[in-house]
Formats: sequence, structure tokens, C-alpha cells
Amino acid sequence: MYRKTTKILLIVVASLLIIWNIYLLFVDETGHYISNVIRDYSWTFQTLPLVLGILIGHWLTGIRGLKLKDRYLWLFPIGAVSIAFDVIYLVPDFPPILPFIFGVLIGGILWPMSPPDNYIKPPHT
Repeated sequence: MYRKTTKILLIVVASLLIIWNIYLLFVDETGHYISNVIRDYSWTFQTLPLVLGILIGHWLTGIRGLKLKDRYLWLFPIGAVSIAFDVIYLVPDFPPILPFIFGVLIGGILWPMSPPDNYIKPPHT
């Protein structure tokens, strides 16, 4: 049930975002597209690229090794690093790629993607 609800929510949210961008295209409001807003806020609030990096790391990596209880211990240091990135970024022209890369590492190590229910392991050669 939750899987079906999650799929429906993802489709609804993605559809709304696409509709909003198309609306902005027709009313000629350049600079207000979702990608523009994400880019602008990434330069202002570095928590955003950190969170996006964590999501990308979660989706694209399959690094295993930390037990669940050890992952929870990392929540406070990650929060501290996120705040530190926001403070460091008060310096002009500090690129948001650093918290993004850090987020990809965190997402891959601390929040690995579990294989799907119908996952078939490849045979060892």
C-alpha cells in the first residue's frame, strides 16, 4: 500500500512541477523556473546542495558496511557540517559543489539503497 501511495505522490508532485514550469514558460517569467530557484538557493543556503547530494548518493550508490545503529551516530556530525557549510558560504563566490559532493558520500555510505523486492543476484563467474 505504501509503495503505491509513494508512486502516486511522486507522479503528482512531478506533474505539478512540470505544469508550473510550462506555465512560467507561457507567461514569460524567465528566471523563476524550478532549476533557477534551486541554483539560486544553492548559492545562498548550502544545506540544499548537501541534501540533494545525499539523495543522489542514496539513489546511485550501493556502498554497504555501516550497521543501522552506527548510521544514527552520524546524524549530529552531519547536522554540524551542514551548519558549517552555511556559515562558510557567507564568503562570496564559494561554490556549492563541495557540500554536494560531501552529500553524495554521506548518502552512499550512511543511506544505501536496498535492492528491489524482485532483485535477482547475478551469478558469480
